[in-house]
Amino acid sequence: MKNNGRNHSMIEHYIERIRTVYSDKDRKPLSRIVKEVFTASVAARSFATHYFTSFLYKRGVENYLDYVSHKEWHHMQNVLDDVELHDILNDKIYLQAYYERSGIPLPRQLGYNVREKLILKDQDRWVSLDLVTPEATLAAVEKLLAASKKGSMFIKPIRGSGGHGVRRIRSGEVTLTMITELREYLVSGSFIIQEEVIQHQEMSRLNPSSLNSIRIDTFKKPGGTPEVLSAFMRTAVGETCVDNTGSGGVYVGINLEDGTLKQQAFRELDFDAAIYTAHPTTGVQFQGFQIPFFEVVKQMAVEAANWLPKALVGWDIAVSETGPVLIEGNALYYNMQASDMTYGGYRRNPVYKKVVDYVTKELKL
Repeated sequence: MKNNGRNHSMIEHYIERIRTVYSDKDRKPLSRIVKEVFTASVAARSFATHYFTSFLYKRGVENYLDYVSHKEWHHMQNVLDDVELHDILNDKIYLQAYYERSGIPLPRQLGYNVREKLILKDQDRWVSLDLVTPEATLAAVEKLLAASKKGSMFIKPIRGSGGHGVRRIRSGEVTLTMITELREYLVSGSFIIQEEVIQHQEMSRLNPSSLNSIRIDTFKKPGGTPEVLSAFMRTAVGETCVDNTGSGGVYVGINLEDGTLKQQAFRELDFDAAIYTAHPTTGVQFQGFQIPFFEVVKQMAVEAANWLPKALVGWDIAVSETGPVLIEGNALYYNMQASDMTYGGYRRNPVYKKVVDYVTKELKL
């Protein structure tokens, strides 16, 4: 019964996507969509689902064959993924320890937990506490917030991505009722606790509720110098603190030459499949918006990639008042489609062509 329920849910999900595309006022004529889907499927040697999820069905998209299919980018990521590399990037505590040695700025770690065991820094040493009661949890949270110079912290699952399970706790917002629920959440798994990164005032203009992070893709061959493929920025819609696209945020491309935003921001098909020229919450225009410290942001992504062996990585970077801060890296990540979309088709991307050449010619896969 469980499988039947899951299959039924997936069918409903796809039907809803079809409805979204069909009712989209910006879509191409159905006859043209059918023709282009067939052509893209032949080129991809698989059904071109990306034609819909990458908004290639919308009017004005003429170069639909420049976009990478789901089958292809999953293949590239899987071929280049290394279990050792994946362990470093997929475990936030491992990543924190690994990159603290690089000198690259990271969010300040306040503690971490495994079930009811919480490890936190008390002055110059690490100590362990047990989250056995709400009262003990409240005392621990107060210690963590007192250690935060900004009076706020983020609790993130040690493993996982997409912003799922992330919580922000701020001084003055702590109640015993909230702590009771938080304790149940913490003891359900393992989490890293980091001081909140206060973003640059200019980035807050877009949306002050979320950390409007930058995704930069890099490619590195064995012994080679990492190269940047593309960059885009994510920002939340509404007052949520999570900017991820899977949580309803929008994403907009960044011009690599000067660090300005492009004209159009996208929202995923599972939400409203809308395209925005201004932030839907604050009204700030995207085109021409200047990302502070963008050259330093790119340099940080290249430096972070240089600490790894061969890899195709998507780096998440925040911009604070004093410069960029590395949030995390994703080696086997699921948002390469957003990179492809915001670039305008990775098949035209000179660095992605090197990825394809490396996989097909040197690795012969």
